[in-house]
Amino acid sequence: MSDHEKQPEERAILGIHTNTEPGAPLIDGHAWLTITRDGKTEAYGLWPADHPRFSKETAPPATDIRRGIENNFEATASRYYSLSPEQLREFEAASREKVTWGYTNTCASWASDTAYRVTGERVNASELGGLTDTPREIRESIDKLERQQNTSHDAPREPVDVPKERGSSSSSLSMEEGRDPQVNALLANAGDPERLQQSVERLQESARGQAFADRAAEHTAQLNSAEQARGQMDRSV
Repeated sequence: MSDHEKQPEERAILGIHTNTEPGAPLIDGHAWLTITRDGKTEAYGLWPADHPRFSKETAPPATDIRRGIENNFEATASRYYSLSPEQLREFEAASREKVTWGYTNTCASWASDTAYRVTGERVNASELGGLTDTPREIRESIDKLERQQNTSHDAPREPVDVPKERGSSSSSLSMEEGRDPQVNALLANAGDPERLQQSVERLQESARGQAFADRAAEHTAQLNSAEQARGQMDRSV
């Protein structure tokens, strides 16, 4: 029996999800993956070890990939893939790797990179010219892909050839060493909207935040210049 002929409860299905709303702020929401095997679905997501959710932990796990945290989360956008046995093995390998959450390796980074590594389809998470990855960008990418080809848990996208060079998450950038104190404050206040906003404002004023904004502005200017040049070429044709 081929994978396509298997009953839904027999198939391995990967889902990529976010709980952001359209037009959400930059730091809003979360992104994660689910895997369904033998009719049972379990969530996987990347979380900072110092997130308030885990404040009572006495022995944090060796990896920031957490299992089951999002099992009851309600997604606002999802995309589903039927996995071949090889793709399922690739996901299982990725889920066992030691990965560290960082300012440039977020929940959206891990969800996007792992889904691409397993399925060969890129759900884009990149924002601010590639300086960071966000759940809201994943939301926009999922919406775009779903308009092209709608999927559901019962009707997932069928397996295709995965990329020949699949990146590993094991070497993801860790920001634990030398992380800006304002980033630490941002994480510590993640559960308090008012204090979170204050932390965001302080982060924007910090040296790292200003450098981040400068790089984003420079990249945006380059994109605008390229777009203007392209428009002039189009008008001259």
